[in-house]
Amino acid sequence: MDGTMRGAPEMGPEFRKENYSLHEVHVGLFEGIIFLNFSKGEPPSFSNFASRFSDLVEPHQLSKTKVAYRKSYPTTANWKLVVENFLECYHCGPSHPTYCSVHSKLKLKGFIGGRQVGSNEALSAFEPLLLEWQEKASAMGHYTGRFTDDSESDHLQQGVRTPYLTDALTESRDGKLVAPFLGTFTQSDGASTYAVFSPLNSALINADYAILVSFVPRSVNHTDVECIWLVNETAREGEDYDVERLIDVWNTTLTEDKKIVEDNQLGVSSSMYTPGPHSYMEARVTSVLGWYLKHYEKYAGK
Repeated sequence: MDGTMRGAPEMGPEFRKENYSLHEVHVGLFEGIIFLNFSKGEPPSFSNFASRFSDLVEPHQLSKTKVAYRKSYPTTANWKLVVENFLECYHCGPSHPTYCSVHSKLKLKGFIGGRQVGSNEALSAFEPLLLEWQEKASAMGHYTGRFTDDSESDHLQQGVRTPYLTDALTESRDGKLVAPFLGTFTQSDGASTYAVFSPLNSALINADYAILVSFVPRSVNHTDVECIWLVNETAREGEDYDVERLIDVWNTTLTEDKKIVEDNQLGVSSSMYTPGPHSYMEARVTSVLGWYLKHYEKYAGK
């Protein structure tokens, strides 16, 4: 299985099988996740791409998980609208009651995704809660660092851990654990791990389960949101976890997002559409647009 053509009957003596092999791609493996790079020639360093997530992701040992559930959310909208919606939470309060039942409004308003996104007042209100969690998590030996790339970066990566509402142990409707612990975790520190490998690929990881999210453009106005729920490789369905409870919060949220983005696309497609300024809470959207334009200008002429 190396991609070479093995046979081509009735093609004539001039036909050369070696000229019609499958195209090669560059492959990288990080924590059981396979990454493909379609660059021609030497690709960017995969080690540099993945290593910065080591402290953040490796304690969860995703390579020792299994697929518990997968679902695609076909969305009638351009991929940029889908990605922009996912990377901001300006819309979360009125649109995602289930998600917001697990996450602090102070976090959503002032600090989400590892950077200030709201007003100074909102950030100041959340900081004491963040510092309290950092002390608790550090005492458990858990990672509390974060990083956020700007629009001049190659991949616009982001990594952060942030706390849930008080007493919540995972992203479930009641805040209680829904599956056995992942990796080195023996207790929850009350926070989720957020790893953005690129604007099109993310991992959302709790102490007991993880979700891999990929945005796959299919056409100008059609995007598939592909999601895979992971649990500990030793977990037994029906005994250690219930699928419906496992997927509840994020399946609900992603279904709501599908409706939101499709409605947004209808508005953008209107002949009367007029763009407006971004909110402070949409700073990440501004970064995504800058990143996209940078790479579009770089590669459009090639």
